[in-house]
Amino acid sequence: MPGRAFCELPEGNSHEHRAIILPPLDAIVGNPPYVRQEKVSKDEKLKLSKRVEEAFPGTVLRGRADLHCYFWPHACRFLKEGGYFGFLTSGQWLDVDYGFALQRWILSNFQVVAVLESATERWFPDARVKTCVTILRRCSDPEKRRSNLVRFVRFEKPLTEIIGVLPSGGVGKEAEIAEVSRQSAVDAIRDELERLTHPVHEERWRVLLKSQAELWDEGVRAGEVLKPGAIPATAEGDEEEEEVSEETSESAEDWLGGHHAQRDYVAGKWGRFLRAPDLYFELMNRFRGKFAILGGITDVRRGITSGCDKFFMPLNVTGEILAAKKSDKEFKKLTGASRPDAESGVICIIKDGAGTLHAIESEYVKPEVHSLMKINRPVVNAKDFNRVVLMVSGTLPELRGTHVYNYIKHGESATYASKNLYKNSC
Repeated sequence: MPGRAFCELPEGNSHEHRAIILPPLDAIVGNPPYVRQEKVSKDEKLKLSKRVEEAFPGTVLRGRADLHCYFWPHACRFLKEGGYFGFLTSGQWLDVDYGFALQRWILSNFQVVAVLESATERWFPDARVKTCVTILRRCSDPEKRRSNLVRFVRFEKPLTEIIGVLPSGGVGKEAEIAEVSRQSAVDAIRDELERLTHPVHEERWRVLLKSQAELWDEGVRAGEVLKPGAIPATAEGDEEEEEVSEETSESAEDWLGGHHAQRDYVAGKWGRFLRAPDLYFELMNRFRGKFAILGGITDVRRGITSGCDKFFMPLNVTGEILAAKKSDKEFKKLTGASRPDAESGVICIIKDGAGTLHAIESEYVKPEVHSLMKINRPVVNAKDFNRVVLMVSGTLPELRGTHVYNYIKHGESATYASKNLYKNSC
């Protein structure tokens, strides 16, 4: 904490140590570790949560928060009023459930100067996720926070081209001059972005402006329409299942708990201001009064969390196998089922996550929309998707003698590789 010893350093050659008192800081800049929550132990999360609570009482980060989320409140305990904060992190927090608590904390304590992301390059080539820069200014005045304009900046060119000045390979005075020139160019870009009062889209960048009042009010409205069970799942573009353990899973009541009693911030999809195409905003502005929030007209629930999509949500490859194996003998040799049964729709052929083929009665699988990224029109049909979900009722002995029985027995001993570098055994 400010005013307390930050660390102790040896005093000369003696055995005595001098306490270093860290004063309130003018600025904090960081690039915290990129560690997914599955890699953080339960005990470590409890310890980190206590640090967050000490820094900002009442701030609770969700159990599925990535490690970098805990660094934000902890670092800002040392930041003075009006001080600046800049973090380079994964951009997933802009859209996923664990990021909503972080958004609420930000809007409750800061003016958001800008959120910046590149559409043309990865700032860390080895990173698996996109990174974004978040610039905040500490502010205790609620009215100043609400009136502040947030700049969502999407760079349309690599930063080296936008800055226009590259560091020299020289040394000494030459290198110093090059660095001063580069810093001046960066300062000029910062000043230009901060002067913007209207949205801009040109060859260097697209900048959208939203007041914090708008962001907060959208987050409150989300809480008014979301129902228990509506927790958003994974980040945009992640088509595989998210590993969920007892240590990190949360009920919808935990996530929404306490919010409905007050007009509190619940959820916000900030990533769209960086990644959505111009057409999205054009349509939203043109037909603003004709849109309805989905949660206001129907119940929105989280989809199925199977724990092992590679088994429970296989691919339906019946058409491919029928096209490849024209004779009943070839078809049966490959699949263990008769070709006429597949042609009539009595059975279908599925391919699990390990790439193995299985025959299964069609009554035990249903078409499944596995990713909204695959949808390109408002109305979809079952034939538009090749994923199915296993839907079986009854006991295993009752299924004996069926293809689905064989598939379930196969799953009892099968092992499927996971994106998270460990195995899923179903």
